[in-house]
Amino acid sequence: MEHYAYVKKYASGKQASLGRNARKFMAILYEKTGQYVKAARSFESYAAYNTKDRVASEFYYNAALIWNGINWYSKALRDFQKYLLLSRGKKKSEVLFLIGSIWEKRRNYSKAIYYFEKYMKSSPQNRLRVIETAFKLGSLYEKLKRKSQAQDWYRKTVLIQRNISRRSRVPVGVNYAAEAKFKLVYKTFEKLRSIRFPRSSSGQARALNKKLSFIQRLKNELKPVIAYDDGPMIVAALTLQGQAFQDLSVSLIKAPIPKEVPKSIRKQYKDSVRKKASEFLSKATESYKVAIQKAYQIDAYGPWLKIAQRELGRINGNKFYDLGFLILEKDIPIGVNQ
Repeated sequence: MEHYAYVKKYASGKQASLGRNARKFMAILYEKTGQYVKAARSFESYAAYNTKDRVASEFYYNAALIWNGINWYSKALRDFQKYLLLSRGKKKSEVLFLIGSIWEKRRNYSKAIYYFEKYMKSSPQNRLRVIETAFKLGSLYEKLKRKSQAQDWYRKTVLIQRNISRRSRVPVGVNYAAEAKFKLVYKTFEKLRSIRFPRSSSGQARALNKKLSFIQRLKNELKPVIAYDDGPMIVAALTLQGQAFQDLSVSLIKAPIPKEVPKSIRKQYKDSVRKKASEFLSKATESYKVAIQKAYQIDAYGPWLKIAQRELGRINGNKFYDLGFLILEKDIPIGVNQ
């Protein structure tokens, strides 16, 4: 290392090429010996002094990867941009993805979207990353509350994954397609929850039938999600079915007594409603139990497992077991944001 440093410092004139080579090999040696900051700076230094050298763009790329790896994102972005200016190579698509990922980590979702969409238009060759990027775009638009674009990219994720898997004859990116499909189905659950029971008995009957219709629709729409055979989304689908029945049970209990019901039989009416609500709550309980059992069977320990445990805990006295440890919960609302 000292020899290269000496040559780098004193080589000049006819020996200038020795200085250039010293800079080049020092950068490589720093990287191989784990001196990553020195390596990145050396890669940058060589590229800056030798912009016409065909390896200059690669050295900016190497430096950017190092800065990105140690979370020095501003430096990584700077060197990735320099790479894009100098290079016409196949890595340009990958660099667009990496720049988008940095902006995503920095929570600048608009810039992340810009670079991810540029990536999708750059004829990328990495099939899995194409599917991943389509899903990321759906997720980022969702975070920006741009529902139409989010739904559009989730639909594209499902379609792209299907087409790529058919062409390659091997399932690729199944987890992204499964979650994208689940995201698309979730709006049916939101519509179900938006249905309210009015004061009139006829209105309540219509609301009940409408909720039951949406539950059946939800179950049918979740079947393709389960068919992907992706563990976390199987648990999510089973849990969401439980939430649908739980919502119906709670809605029945909270529904106002119709004004047509005489005071003399209101107690019997309440008992009848509670019995019906209990039936739906039993179905919710069963769905949650199946979701939890399935999660343990296939090692799918994610947020939807926690939701199933918590909602089951609400039903069973605010207690549940989380990986063997008894947890107490109170007043946990129905929903995914927990």
